[in-house]
Amino acid sequence: MKMNCLKKQLIYSVLIFNLFLAFSIQAQDIAGVFDLANKMKLEGNYEASIKLYQRVSFFGDGYKNTECLIGTADSYFNLKDYNKAAEFYEFAYFSTTNDSLKNLIALSKSAIFIYNKKFLEALQELFSIEAEEGSVAKAKNIYLATAYYGLNRFNDCKTVLFDLISDTVSKTQLDKLIKRAERAQRKNPKTAKILSMIIPGMGQFYAGDIKNGINSLLITSAFMYLMVNTSIQYSVFEATSVLPWFSRYYVGGFNRAQTITINRVEDRQYQIYLQIMKIVEQKS
Repeated sequence: MKMNCLKKQLIYSVLIFNLFLAFSIQAQDIAGVFDLANKMKLEGNYEASIKLYQRVSFFGDGYKNTECLIGTADSYFNLKDYNKAAEFYEFAYFSTTNDSLKNLIALSKSAIFIYNKKFLEALQELFSIEAEEGSVAKAKNIYLATAYYGLNRFNDCKTVLFDLISDTVSKTQLDKLIKRAERAQRKNPKTAKILSMIIPGMGQFYAGDIKNGINSLLITSAFMYLMVNTSIQYSVFEATSVLPWFSRYYVGGFNRAQTITINRVEDRQYQIYLQIMKIVEQKS
């Protein structure tokens, strides 16, 4: 019995010693692990960097805590896991009292909202940033303009962009581009759908998709002709056999007209946005 107790005590002693030794080694090498995590992130090995940052957070006793949280968030962001990224940016934001660092974290959080097309949330985050000049202020204004653009608040977008640019020529170019964006936004998907209900293909023409408009018009007209001709040549009952095919292409046509308009508007808006950002990049 005494031998068993002695063995247990010996085992516990060894375990405690090994645990103490492990923590000692981790504490001594924690800076190296942090540096390796940064290296992995820079090299694009984000899964590895996440594990290393979390190892530092667990064993580091607060060592580089905020930096580890930001590094983890950045890694998740690059992996396109935006929910996880937002979660760790939030942790990082409340882990520091450094206002400059808080501003950078808020910019990252707003970028996630913009990626997810949550433009109102992005604005709310951006309004919390207090920066009047420098790179943070510039980034804030670019993000503000992007969020306003996404909400189709084009006048607000233009106001922010004009604060970034001084020369008159560039402002004139921006004004023209924003007016194009406004015109593109006036294309109403519901209008396209209704037009195609009245005349097959008309909604696609309205959206600017001539090819699909012609296809829809020809196919639907062909089935309509076949249905009418069958009813004349044979009987109304025989003509009903064509009706499912006619309905399929007719209904599919006006639904596609709505989808095409949405996609066309979004694509046009995106192309204009890229032109706007090119001017901002060159002139701000």
